[in-house]
Amino acid sequence: MKPVHWILSLVILVAPATTASAVDRVRLVEGGSASGTIQKITRDAVTIETIDRTIEVPVIQIRAVLFDDEPSQLGQARINTENGGYETALEKLNQAGDDRSAAKGIQQDLAYYRAYCAARLAMGGEGEATQAGRALTEFVRENPDSYHYYAAVEALGDLLVSIGREEQAERTYAQIAKAPSLGLKARSALLIGRSLQSRGEHEDALRRFDALLAAKANEPGIAIIQQAAQLAKAESLAATGDLEGGLKLTRDAIRAASAQETAALAAGYNTLGRCYEEADRSKDALFAYLHTDLLFNSDPATHAEALAHLAKLWRSVGKPDEASDAAKRLRRQYAASPQAREVR
Repeated sequence: MKPVHWILSLVILVAPATTASAVDRVRLVEGGSASGTIQKITRDAVTIETIDRTIEVPVIQIRAVLFDDEPSQLGQARINTENGGYETALEKLNQAGDDRSAAKGIQQDLAYYRAYCAARLAMGGEGEATQAGRALTEFVRENPDSYHYYAAVEALGDLLVSIGREEQAERTYAQIAKAPSLGLKARSALLIGRSLQSRGEHEDALRRFDALLAAKANEPGIAIIQQAAQLAKAESLAATGDLEGGLKLTRDAIRAASAQETAALAAGYNTLGRCYEEADRSKDALFAYLHTDLLFNSDPATHAEALAHLAKLWRSVGKPDEASDAAKRLRRQYAASPQAREVR
């Protein structure tokens, strides 16, 4: 083979491998991902060109967007954030720096995760809530086209609830309802209902939960929100004296979940525990939370909640060693959670 032909053959062989490795990825909430080149990002959807078609993925279906040329620390920070390791995530984000020459999507991701992690730490008593609120507000104002926009608005509302400003939080959550997605409109209603619930306005909360449960929509994400609304309704029923109604709804939700839906099962058993606590049935509540702790502990948020309740319930039934163990595990595994702050 002549040298020039050998060189051309080498280029042809190498080029596809180089191109194939240079891809963006959109990870989906329900598993799997779409790989290719991102064409457009808005607050409502991410458009990605794959090898055979162009796909527009609504934000409610997106777990994360991974950019081809993003710093490795950003990917590590995403994983830490998903697992509740907010301090570690911030360390990784600081290592990534603030490269103004990076693609806009990468810059927005760095800014979002910094603001989000700071807010979650503040909710757990490990940071300044006012400063975290400013960072989230700035992100929302300066990045209206980010696919993180609605998540940032929700985090800001959560932060407001954590400092007792529920009415302001409800106005913040209402901004999510402006999205064209029925799933996000439903998410807004759920969040407002939960905020009303947190300040004891159960009748108003129940009306919102009932409206969500009555909605007929096939849009992705609606079913998950309706499951959450069913559990929230159960808790409000128990809080207003209808324990049996609350228990029935909760057990129905638990039975409807598959063995693989560990987060849904954990949420169900935690709700069962809260219902029993409303009726001062401490032992029944303890056994409910133990299901989450021992069987369905893969979701950080629900496991932290279960451990916090167990730390109190074990003590109430005369088991101080078990109470201490639950509290220690909560502080060790979920130091940045609001629940860890409560048991200190």
